[in-house]
Amino acid sequence: MKHFILSITLKCNKACGYCVCKRWLNNPEYPDIATIDDFIAFLSQALQPNDTAEITGGEPTLVPDLLALLDFLKERNTKTILRTNGLNLGEWRKNYPNMIAVLARHDSPDEYMEKRKSYLLPHDVIQDNISEEQKQKEADKPVFIYKEDTLKTHPYDSQFFISNDGKVRYNSCTEISGGNIHTREYKQVPMTCKDLATCSVLLGAWNLAARVK
Repeated sequence: MKHFILSITLKCNKACGYCVCKRWLNNPEYPDIATIDDFIAFLSQALQPNDTAEITGGEPTLVPDLLALLDFLKERNTKTILRTNGLNLGEWRKNYPNMIAVLARHDSPDEYMEKRKSYLLPHDVIQDNISEEQKQKEADKPVFIYKEDTLKTHPYDSQFFISNDGKVRYNSCTEISGGNIHTREYKQVPMTCKDLATCSVLLGAWNLAARVK
């Protein structure tokens, strides 16, 4: 079972100091190259039943063709995670019951958040604040917080991270290359990682994806 992290854009309408992507966001040195068609073409070959997908950025709702990707994943009945600050969230969200939206407040005012909460489904997650313990302390090291109801294991045996430039990596913490989806030159090889079972990225993904019934 695979988990695909799709970083479809590095454009964002926020500039949060704690963001793990802050050095790349809105940076002309890291333009969006891969298109939604590129992502769909790759997933058409790579995605298998029960695999999960996580759409992130940047702010994914800034991508004009986002719904085409969501339609593709819905047709495949793929459990999908959408991480968003809600910029362009709307009634369309309710068309994707296979998706869990993770709505982060950041510095957004109450009125902004209340309107966007009205678009959510019951299994969606609202991050009204980022606590100090959740904020990134070390570069490129995600933070995962265990709670009483946290699932302690995940079913994944591999992970793919596809960035906005089209590069395919075998997990988000390495530079091991699997080619590029924009040039349509990519491959899949078995991934080995001694920390796979305790990977905070995969544990976090499964704790979200498992909420989708």
